[in-house]
Amino acid sequence: MYMQTENAVGTAGALSTVFYCQYALRRVRKAMKESQTIFWRRFGVSQSRGSRFEQGLPLPAPVQILLHLYLAGRINDRDLSESLAQIDPSND
Repeated sequence: MYMQTENAVGTAGALSTVFYCQYALRRVRKAMKESQTIFWRRFGVSQSRGSRFEQGLPLPAPVQILLHLYLAGRINDRDLSESLAQIDPSND
């Protein structure tokens, strides 16, 4: 599945137009200069599972939706961390 985002996560020009699919997730993460742990944690995904997604494991629909909204700038780190804290306070 390909998605187009504009001005992803507000990084002026760094990811201004990003096309990604499950195989390009690593490139998106690397462009953001983040480790797997940091990148995937915001979506409630473990590092090991994120690694498998980057290797081609299909993304579950909820993760696809969050990733799309995040890269489109519709939700941010604060939105995600607050939501995750409500679901699992140990992630705070």
